[in-house]
Amino acid sequence: LFNKFRKGGGQNAVVSMDTLIRNSVVRKPLLYNDTGKKKFIFCYDPARNFDGSILAIFQIINDKDVGYKLQIENVVSMVDMSTKNKTPLPMPQQLDIIKDLMIRYNGERSAEWENIEFYIDAGSGGGGISAVADQLMDEWSDNLGQKHRGVIDSEHKQYETARKKYTNAMPIIHLIDPQGYKKVIYDALGKMMNLNLIEFTSYDNKDYLSVENQGKFDTFNLNDDEKMALLQIELMKNEASYMCRYDNPNGGVQYELAKDKKNTMHDDRAYTLALGAYALALLRRVDLLNTPKQNLDPTSLVKFRQPKLRSL
Repeated sequence: LFNKFRKGGGQNAVVSMDTLIRNSVVRKPLLYNDTGKKKFIFCYDPARNFDGSILAIFQIINDKDVGYKLQIENVVSMVDMSTKNKTPLPMPQQLDIIKDLMIRYNGERSAEWENIEFYIDAGSGGGGISAVADQLMDEWSDNLGQKHRGVIDSEHKQYETARKKYTNAMPIIHLIDPQGYKKVIYDALGKMMNLNLIEFTSYDNKDYLSVENQGKFDTFNLNDDEKMALLQIELMKNEASYMCRYDNPNGGVQYELAKDKKNTMHDDRAYTLALGAYALALLRRVDLLNTPKQNLDPTSLVKFRQPKLRSL
């Protein structure tokens, strides 16, 4: 039947293929904030000359049973299709795309930028600080001439002086050092996925989706942007399935692609997924700390002995 079965990274995989399939559903990707009230996390791994330059966009879901979880909505590859080796776009063009997506996902009739948190890889090779974060601090105007507030990482040591100058910039940027945080974010990915707290889409490369609804199937046609988002999410899942954890003899831990994929596959989409998992872990931790402890009487414990069974 010409099926291509993917085995993933085997026993060393951070996320198993079974887990990715279990957490994938057939649905349309959300390409803008359709209510103006939804919240999103942007995770960006910038690049200019090598690797991929990827922006992943997650919707934050506050589930009544499990608390905060993420739903992947879009993965944008900043690739210059006119180049022979499909290298990333020039940074000014990447920034234009990012600003447009910020407007779309923040939503109309919403204060800037109340619906977005923005995580950026701060590695020197991708220019996360100099080429991206530095350029986003200033106010800017969109194609219609409407002005927008800049954004800043108000806690990063690099911006100790800048935050006093750019007082109108919104503190939604979180610069993440890949050297210091790589283990942390991939640990978070393994944990969040095992808890079924990140939901993906499922796509079979057709021009439409067939979604089950009360025993029947509804058909939804896809536009080009929706198809591209779904394809990119499938690539993200594939990359994630080949990310492995290797224990070093000295007691350390190393995360990298499976040895047979290191020279044939990128890991940038998987890295933005791990950034999203890290952001989710922080969000759940803050929520846990801010939730008031309740005094339970013995009779109330009955409901905890009969947990609900949920399927994602």
